[in-house]
Amino acid sequence: MFEEKLRLVADRIAEIFAGFFAFLPALIVAVLVFLAGWMLARFFRYVVIRFPFKGSLAVEPRGFLPGHRLSPRELAGHFVFWLFLLFTTVLSLEVLGLPIGAGIMERLLGTVPSIFVALLIFVFGFLLAFLVEAALRELLQRMALGRPEVWSRAFRWVTLIVVAFLAMEQLGLAAQFALWLVLILVGAAALGFALAFGLGCREMARDLVVELFRKEETAGSIK
Repeated sequence: MFEEKLRLVADRIAEIFAGFFAFLPALIVAVLVFLAGWMLARFFRYVVIRFPFKGSLAVEPRGFLPGHRLSPRELAGHFVFWLFLLFTTVLSLEVLGLPIGAGIMERLLGTVPSIFVALLIFVFGFLLAFLVEAALRELLQRMALGRPEVWSRAFRWVTLIVVAFLAMEQLGLAAQFALWLVLILVGAAALGFALAFGLGCREMARDLVVELFRKEETAGSIK
């Protein structure tokens, strides 16, 4: 009985080692692929950041966190690095025979057209918003209306919001969320306008009410 259990344990250990050694070549190849992709990703990031492109724009470095300032080249370099590393990871998983790699690649390739269309909508909408802002500001200045900068800037932001919603629609984001957001913004704007009118035009509203009551009293006395 003891010898049979010992034989079962030995067979199990032998199966584990056999499976490991059968899996070892694929693991080594996957690690080599990942290391090669990681080095290539670092190389391309270095090329994007350090290569002396002619006619590049001198933009002041900005960062998302205090103390972290990244130039546009550094942002582009990090984006290229992580994108290349992502594809390298997917390729390594494919070498290992894991189905997760194919699923990730299929989803990425399926979302690329939507992302591309959303980027085109956002870029052209961004340019259109600034062009319309400049044209509207010029028109309002010629019409001698007050505060043309404020109105043109507000129209630009409205255009950008509409463009952002169109881009979100291409990405397949929830349209219900966008609808509720628009309703909240419209409600907040209406409330702000009502408060501004109520606080800033109290005397005018009082005069209107008094004049209305006077007309009612005059009409009643005539009858």
